Amino acid sequence: MSSHLTECCLFFKDDHLTFGWIAGEQKNKLIIQPFQGKELFLPENRLLMKWSIPVSITESSRIRILLEHQIHEIQEIRQQQDLQIIHELLVPDQEYTLEELAENFLDSPQPVPRLALLIALLEDNLWFKRTRHQTFIPRTSAELELIETQTRQARKLAAKSIQIQKWIMQLDQQQSLSVDDDPDLREWLQQLRSVLIQAKESPHWKEISTLMNWNTLERDDECKIRKWLLQSGMPVSWCRLLLEKSQIRDHVSQNVLEEATSIAEILHEKSPSSNAECLTIDSEKTRDYDDAFSVLSWNDQQLTIVVYITDVADRIAPESLVFEDARKKISTVYTLRQIFPMLPEILSNQALSLVAHKNRPAIAFTFEISATGTYQINAIRSETIQVSRNLSYNQADEYVRQETDYWPRLFTACQALMKRRIENGALELERREVEMDISNPDQIKIIPLDRNSPSNLIIQELAILVNHETARYLSEKKYPAIFRTQPPYEIVKQPQPGESLEMRHIQIDPARLTTVPGRHSGLGCDVYTQVTSPIRRFTDLIVQHQLKQSLANGPSLFDEEKLMVWAQQAELQQKTYAQIEREITAHWKIRYLSQHIGEPFKATILRHKHHATNIELKELLFVLSLPGLTSYQEGDEILLQIDHVDRERHIVQAHVVSS
Repeated sequence: MSSHLTECCLFFKDDHLTFGWIAGEQKNKLIIQPFQGKELFLPENRLLMKWSIPVSITESSRIRILLEHQIHEIQEIRQQQDLQIIHELLVPDQEYTLEELAENFLDSPQPVPRLALLIALLEDNLWFKRTRHQTFIPRTSAELELIETQTRQARKLAAKSIQIQKWIMQLDQQQSLSVDDDPDLREWLQQLRSVLIQAKESPHWKEISTLMNWNTLERDDECKIRKWLLQSGMPVSWCRLLLEKSQIRDHVSQNVLEEATSIAEILHEKSPSSNAECLTIDSEKTRDYDDAFSVLSWNDQQLTIVVYITDVADRIAPESLVFEDARKKISTVYTLRQIFPMLPEILSNQALSLVAHKNRPAIAFTFEISATGTYQINAIRSETIQVSRNLSYNQADEYVRQETDYWPRLFTACQALMKRRIENGALELERREVEMDISNPDQIKIIPLDRNSPSNLIIQELAILVNHETARYLSEKKYPAIFRTQPPYEIVKQPQPGESLEMRHIQIDPARLTTVPGRHSGLGCDVYTQVTSPIRRFTDLIVQHQLKQSLANGPSLFDEEKLMVWAQQAELQQKTYAQIEREITAHWKIRYLSQHIGEPFKATILRHKHHATNIELKELLFVLSLPGLTSYQEGDEILLQIDHVDRERHIVQAHVVSS
């Protein structure tokens, strides 16, 4: 029987070292028969090494037997390779070929020892680096130390992963774990809390996400973390979670508080500039009164009215710590449980608030307003005022209903102001709001609010009047300020007969803060700013400072570039705050629904979207997304029964009981 040399080879297949032999050639590619598996077609440069063995061409089984014997021999010799010794005898960071290493460290030039050395080098992850040219570089001592550190960390992470799985199993089985007695457990829970609040911004995200196999933090993951924290005695409520996510700051530093206390102790010794009755109108819960008014004279044709805005700029200078703290907070944030004031409460609720029977500095805007809605501004100046009474909306509404003194004329004039704005393009939207009484969380109450009442309209129109005239004054003076603009809106769906115009009927872009004066389409104003809430909004405080400087013919305190930066910061942060306020309110409305399982709710079909339908519960002013219901038209009234509420995941299941 004749024999010849058959070539065997070593190559990578699916990242694994594979032995085989060359069975032929086809179209410039080698036909490779792996030791196990089907034939492959590979270019020659894909082979790591090839060598010859004597075998009959007709005996494939003979090739496999001989190759199997060599593989066994290679593995035995591979185990004997001491790469550490080889590494110590070489120059670190210098490149070596397999031939050079074999010549220096192998006793035999035969293929089997060379293959054993090659495989040892290829499988090594410590002593040598491999180049794409299949050469090898001894690692430096620094590289070896780094690898050793990484190896220790990997072992530690693996051990921690096993421990975490044990903790999770215990927590899921509602077993009690002692956090105080286990610092590793406490550390893990604290890391989870950080990830819960900051997600990928957390310094612990990389480690925790690896251990927990998370790509992103989904709501279900948040629910799991909150459950584990609760079980471990470290609860985080949804509301607290939302507040911390948005970085709402409820802490006032000691330095800021000391400065605020000093500001509050400054007595305002000037006497009130007028003896006219001065009033505020606000919610009964309000403590930070920032606007008031006096009606100086009235008849059937017109009124002379002064609108006062508390002069916060009189006390809070731009270089003060309180000013800088307000810049960081941007605005007061209101939630159902708590108020997070922009200014320390000693200022917002006391020293700068227009509380009754206290002398306060204010900016006074004097207007002549006719019964037909035309008006003239007579003066803007600094004054000292003393509020006579802090009225509630209900008290003011009662004065209008009883036609007391100037009240019906004031209401008529404000109605006319609104009518003129509507004629100038302002949106006339029905304002629907509810108040939630969560004093007893297990028995939440829903209280409808009348935002279209006479007193609400009076305060709305007087505020718009002051903001509009402040913007007009500053823009005409070409004085830098932060303006509020809004592009034109479009009515995309006409209301049905008898139906009021609502947001679902229109398409409108949100208002923007800018240093360039422009039209506010939603309010029907050719130019607009906000200056009426300097206690609650940082941008109002800035505009008040600029207005006072302009009235005094002084230089601008802030250049346009700084104002633009503040405007962008305020716009972004106020969007975040608004979203948080909506989410917290939604949380409590979901909780309210969970207390009324099986009860019917009046609802309106809003629109169909993909495979779901948006429905508004009228009592709650709350929108649900439910599957199906495609047989109903937009605007249809239905009666919806609540079947199930998942308070953690904010999922509501319901069905239509009648329409």
